[in-house]
Amino acid sequence: RLSLHLSANVYRNQIDARNLGFTTRRTALAWDAKFNTNWKVSDSFALQLTSSYRAKRLTAQGERLPSHITNLGARYTLKNRRTSVVLTVSDVLNSLQSRSRLDTPTLRSDVTQRRSGRIVYLGITHSFGRSTRDSEEKMQFDENL
Repeated sequence: RLSLHLSANVYRNQIDARNLGFTTRRTALAWDAKFNTNWKVSDSFALQLTSSYRAKRLTAQGERLPSHITNLGARYTLKNRRTSVVLTVSDVLNSLQSRSRLDTPTLRSDVTQRRSGRIVYLGITHSFGRSTRDSEEKMQFDENL
């Protein structure tokens, strides 16, 4: 009834931007992680929570700061087992942003991009004929800015 999934990547990030005015190569440890949990509350009701985090990353002229998003979804399957009502909320914590810093000998900049708010989807799905899809299909979330 409950499944938890965690995945993570760790890697070394090295940039040689000496042709842009930097005196040395820059190196940093970068990582990201994704967490997904599915809870089948009953035969007809399921919840899903997903979260992802990206740590700071180097860019040629600066860095991209960490970003995080958490999504929540619910699916209710009607008694006919062919029709479901799906509700998803992207960016539940209103934390999604892209922030970059440029720091060169001639330019300093700090740019933050945010979308205007959470995105909520309400939908109905109905299967016609014999279904070959997995009944525990992942819910879809909008994670774009």
